Amino acid sequence: FLGELGREFQREFCDVVRKTANAKGYDVFLFNNFGSYANTFLFDVGEKFVCKIPVLSEYSGIILLPDTFDIDGMDEMVLQKVREEANCPVVSVRNGSDDTYRIVIDDYATSYNLTDHFIKEHGYKKICYMSGPKGVEDSENRLNGFMAAMAHNGIPTEGVIFEGDFWKFKSKEATDYFLQTYDGKPQAIMCANDFMALGVCEELKARGINVPGDIAICGYDDCVEGRAYHPALTTVRMPIK
Repeated sequence: FLGELGREFQREFCDVVRKTANAKGYDVFLFNNFGSYANTFLFDVGEKFVCKIPVLSEYSGIILLPDTFDIDGMDEMVLQKVREEANCPVVSVRNGSDDTYRIVIDDYATSYNLTDHFIKEHGYKKICYMSGPKGVEDSENRLNGFMAAMAHNGIPTEGVIFEGDFWKFKSKEATDYFLQTYDGKPQAIMCANDFMALGVCEELKARGINVPGDIAICGYDDCVEGRAYHPALTTVRMPIK
């Protein structure tokens, strides 16, 4: 069960699952919804009903990608169906419930190591951070990893963190904020995902600031757009396979 199959992570993840399952003699059924792209309540209700299609008692295993649903309440709707019908192992990827097994990326350690690399290998002491939204698990873990690495290296974080949206809408506001820190001379800006990092890169370049010559930028997730960007975006890649 997942949402928005056309997105990079979902598409790559499902391709790996399909190939692995087929090699072991299993069939894979994908139950996908396309997201809340119409401003009507009834549209969202209709999109949720993909969850009603399968008879879960007939399956050997179930994989959920709960954080790919952008329709309110859909994750709980799927979990309720699982509780009522499933007699097999259930795995949630990246996010999920205590009712299931969970596979998660260690975002805390990865963010810590990336920050520590900037500090120790590049000698940066004036580092800003653009987080994802509050209350989102991977966003919180990445932020906490950044703060821990800064603290362990004796670098304060007060006034250098801006809450982003995991997209590019806040890029201008964030860049304005960061350019007021460290007397207008931050050495690096770390972002909790690649899309925010690319947005900041564009804002800096529009102001005549060289990336990475004047300010180094890094993201997280290794999206396709970041690989094609010039200069190529520094980032970390999740081992999807």
